[in-house]
Amino acid sequence: MILLRTVMIDFPTLSEPTVLIGPFGGPDGHPWDDGSGSFTGVRSINLTLKDAIGSFCIVYDLNGNPVQEIKHLSGDSGYTTANASFKFSEERIIQVSGYIDILSPATPTSLVIRSITLKTDQKTYGPYGVEKGTPFSYQIPAGAYISGFVGRTSGDYLNAIGFYQTTP
Repeated sequence: MILLRTVMIDFPTLSEPTVLIGPFGGPDGHPWDDGSGSFTGVRSINLTLKDAIGSFCIVYDLNGNPVQEIKHLSGDSGYTTANASFKFSEERIIQVSGYIDILSPATPTSLVIRSITLKTDQKTYGPYGVEKGTPFSYQIPAGAYISGFVGRTSGDYLNAIGFYQTTP
């Protein structure tokens, strides 16, 4: 039996200073939340991947200073590592996109993040993973920035990803 889910997005109004975008993906996995508007930007993202995204680790910025990497780990056995390092204060993530899908036979009933792509105002990082399944995408408005990620991680995979968008 294949379980299909619809990805629904509640688009925020720009009058709210910090809003949650997503999460994209399925309901399974252990939830994590790096904080609503806790940071002033993203300096780098380190992840692991194979046939889907495994670990997702972020180095944030807080008022011009890097914050020690916050790690959301998975099993990672046999996974490849990837790193997206941004020129903080000169480079801003403007779009987050990817694919969610069931990964048979490993996750026959659970949606996982199969791939993720991070587009900045200077270049595109990724796609990381396999571009297969249901696409998701969100364009970050001019002037806004990612101030924290949220998600769910199971034993081996990233099941869902979302983020807080802050508009100064």
